[in-house]
Amino acid sequence: MPRQSIGPRLVRRRGKPNYYVRYIEPETGRQKDVSTNTRDSEEAQEILEEFLRDRRLSRSSRALPPYRVKIAEVLDAHHARLSKTERGDRFLCSMQHILEFWKDACLDAITPDAVLDYETQNVRTDKKPGRARATVRRELSDLRAAVKAAAVNHKVHAIVFPKLPRDGAPRERWLRRDEFDQLFAEAANEYRSAEPLQLFLMIAYYTGARSGAIMGLRWSDIDFDRNVVDYRLPDRGEVTVDHKPRAITPMAPPLRAYLLQRYKAYETVPEFVFHQKLDHTRRVNSVVKGFRATVERCGFKDVTPHTLRHTRVTELRTMGMQPHQVDAFLAMTAETQNRVYTHADDDDLQAMAMRIA
Repeated sequence: MPRQSIGPRLVRRRGKPNYYVRYIEPETGRQKDVSTNTRDSEEAQEILEEFLRDRRLSRSSRALPPYRVKIAEVLDAHHARLSKTERGDRFLCSMQHILEFWKDACLDAITPDAVLDYETQNVRTDKKPGRARATVRRELSDLRAAVKAAAVNHKVHAIVFPKLPRDGAPRERWLRRDEFDQLFAEAANEYRSAEPLQLFLMIAYYTGARSGAIMGLRWSDIDFDRNVVDYRLPDRGEVTVDHKPRAITPMAPPLRAYLLQRYKAYETVPEFVFHQKLDHTRRVNSVVKGFRATVERCGFKDVTPHTLRHTRVTELRTMGMQPHQVDAFLAMTAETQNRVYTHADDDDLQAMAMRIA
């Protein structure tokens, strides 16, 4: 008659100073010893109790406690889910910065003090280099999303993620038409990215869409008969991506003419609007590097790809469009328009003053 298992217990192995936890693997039925890395009996007993507690949790659920799951594992799993989407490259960048700070730590190391230290060490100031506050906040938001996904998939018990750093103040920068014309003309001098950069500038300026939505466009998303650009995800018609609403945006005549000219120039129309010059099957995922270089040559300050979205909203409101019309054009609520995106030009304010007089 086989001897009944007495469960996990502490043992000493010949020639080894430390205690071991001995148990039977349920999957294989084999005996296994795991070192406690201590020769102190009281410490070893505490480790055994922790082992038993984790064992009970793992039997009731696949989820593990945060102190048993490494941050790197959670990030890897989340990146694997995002790697085939437009968010994959951006998340990988966040992941690299996060691991530089937390290294090989487990999820229980994500404390309010650690989040504050991450912000302090990485946010750019006048006295030290770094990254923009909004960028650091986005990295922590990516980490929070990865942890939440792990909990939803029962890989780890849910944790209360610390409060994220405050978001930066809305930028007041937007482009006048002559500034946009200068930026577009200067983009032609980019050695490698002139064509995709100018294409990006045209679409961003006239539709006001976010960079990620623009760079993910397929030619099938552009309907010349209906005269619209459909930013919703293909085949699913999702109007919200990453909690950001997507719109079906009408094309202004200059944009339609520009896109139609490029479309007709193809012998075989590629899938994606942004692609390599010599290999149309390879996507171009970003024009940020060329954008920054062009902005620097123009001598502009505080201009990013998102500035073009600020510009479009401001111009639509200046033209007299009502908030609900702007919302339909850009999928942007009136509250967001008023809080973040609309700016008053000095000339407009002077004209208003004259009308009052």
